[in-house]
Amino acid sequence: MVRKLGRGLVLGGSLCVATFSFSACTAKTTEAPAPDGGAITNPADGGTPADDGATKSALGFTPSNIDLSGIDLTQVGDFVVDNEACSINSENNLASCGDGAGVLGFKLATQTDGSKVAVYVARTMNILAGKNLTVEGSNPVVFVALDTITITGTFNGNARDDVAIAGGQSQLTGRAKGAGPGGGGASPNAAGGGGSYCGVGGGGASESGTATTGGATYGSDAITPLVGGSSGGTGQGAGAGSGGGALQLVAGKSITIDATGRIHVGAGGGGFGGISTQDASGGGSGGSILLESLAVSVAGTLAANGGGGGAGTSSDVGGGPPLDPGGANATPNATLAAGGRSGIGPSSGGNGSAAASLNGTAGAFTAGNSAGGGGGGAGRIRINTKLGQATLTGTLSPSAATTCATQGTVKP
Repeated sequence: MVRKLGRGLVLGGSLCVATFSFSACTAKTTEAPAPDGGAITNPADGGTPADDGATKSALGFTPSNIDLSGIDLTQVGDFVVDNEACSINSENNLASCGDGAGVLGFKLATQTDGSKVAVYVARTMNILAGKNLTVEGSNPVVFVALDTITITGTFNGNARDDVAIAGGQSQLTGRAKGAGPGGGGASPNAAGGGGSYCGVGGGGASESGTATTGGATYGSDAITPLVGGSSGGTGQGAGAGSGGGALQLVAGKSITIDATGRIHVGAGGGGFGGISTQDASGGGSGGSILLESLAVSVAGTLAANGGGGGAGTSSDVGGGPPLDPGGANATPNATLAAGGRSGIGPSSGGNGSAAASLNGTAGAFTAGNSAGGGGGGAGRIRINTKLGQATLTGTLSPSAATTCATQGTVKP
């Protein structure tokens, strides 16, 4: 299968990844819906998911955002990702590998803000070295292992250009504010601003001097509810970069991210201004990663970075060097996603966030060209353990030294 995605991105393969059609997958299913189709809420405590006793007894603590009511925990088994392109669906109970039919419990749960999350349950989860598990569908994903989670490969909830998955927000309409609570700004005479989440998106440049702004920051350190990143604002050209997705991993005993292991919820890069003098779009903000277990060890990488802003059109673009005009998608490490570049004397896009740089940078304007979009801001990382202190020897981006990557304790 080969399918075109977003602004000219072409990917191929026999199994589905990201937001591709799932029809080509060999999917295995099982269904164990909650009695009411979602989580039970308790209005007396502000809508916190109610614990029917099964959740705490199964894990030894109460996870954030969800409960396990309605799932037959006696039927779950070991979920092993042994495929380079394994996908898991966030809207229906579908997994293209790992013996999903025999080992996974599933339900769609309702969070306190009314949004839906896909809840998968297994006895253990293991993503093998060199293998990939990629979310398909629009809802955030909570993966619960009653025993342990080990990631030596990659778990992907990242956006690609203007295509969002796993709770990230996307915006394709021209000259419109970005989607999501931190959507980047838009103006009739300027490029789109970068999306914000924990970090602030960079402003979009303008020929008139009145730039757009990045979006507003939002959410809580605890990542409750579980929400993804916001998109950049759109200019006249291609769509804005989408926000990164939202992934929550819960394990009864321990979570281990090995040295080669990676969780990637970065944002998409903003679109190029186009073939004429059109302003560019902003990059999206990074998504969110929430890890909860009695003990958590991260020797690998957790990445929730912003995407680069798109470049404005150069009046000399036809004679310019072969540069990349679209903003880069967020990196799965601690490197900034570059803003787009085009033509001679370009109006460049701003860089996305990474590492200790929580905010996207502003787009630029060069006389005789259209304006560049702003880069996207950082997402959020949260790790909850029994003692409130995970073992961190790997890479967190945003950095563990910033306010966008925090630690806490699991709820009794």
